[in-house]
Amino acid sequence: MLIRRAVAALAATALLAAACGDEDREEAAPTTTSSTVAAATTTTVATTTTTVATTAPATDPALIARAEAAVLRAGDFPPDAGRWEAEPPEEGLDLEIVWRDIVQCLAVDPGPPLASATSPTFRRDLATQVRTTVEHRSEQSVTMLADALAGPRYPECARAAFAADADRSKPEGATPGPVQVSPLPVAQRGQRTVASRVNLTMNLDDLQVPIFQDLTVVFDAGKVVRLLFLNPGGAFPENLRASLTDKVLARA
Repeated sequence: MLIRRAVAALAATALLAAACGDEDREEAAPTTTSSTVAAATTTTVATTTTTVATTAPATDPALIARAEAAVLRAGDFPPDAGRWEAEPPEEGLDLEIVWRDIVQCLAVDPGPPLASATSPTFRRDLATQVRTTVEHRSEQSVTMLADALAGPRYPECARAAFAADADRSKPEGATPGPVQVSPLPVAQRGQRTVASRVNLTMNLDDLQVPIFQDLTVVFDAGKVVRLLFLNPGGAFPENLRASLTDKVLARA
């Protein structure tokens, strides 16, 4: 959702800069809550779905509270990282929609989590953002998801999910460019870590806005931790990304 804000804000900045240039010449930013681009070719998804035998989600108050306490919070940002503001729960990065689309594309059905919590989207300046989710799951379903993300279908499924997200989030009149997904080198955490860099360009008239998104998914001891970072114009700061990841994992 905040891709729209990123593009609109940068468009306004560009227009203001252009206006100033003309004048010069004349005058000498934890709530628990729970992109698609047209392509030249169509990927057919297999209909066979791997499932896990499940029961109703647990209602263990301690497990739910643990997930809620682990997600990103305002105090996780260091003082020198600038001013970060929490967006309303219904706004911000559509992390869980993207995750749902990836899992469905991978044709796995891990069943509902035992407990889950999603942070607000935290925003700095025009549109630098981060959002996290912590899930508690059975060991079997964690292994299923980890194996699926490590498999050969994941890059294409991630590409399709983020392309759909870009199409949903685009400003009026904007056209998302092709989505590129590449492995993101990060320190391995937990039992397995899958991290991806997602790049696309949002085209609005003569303005082209590069969008950088980093998705990190950590699997460990009955937990799946997801972190999504977005920055327009350049990559999200690496040291800050690592610091926030470690703080969430330490509480998960």
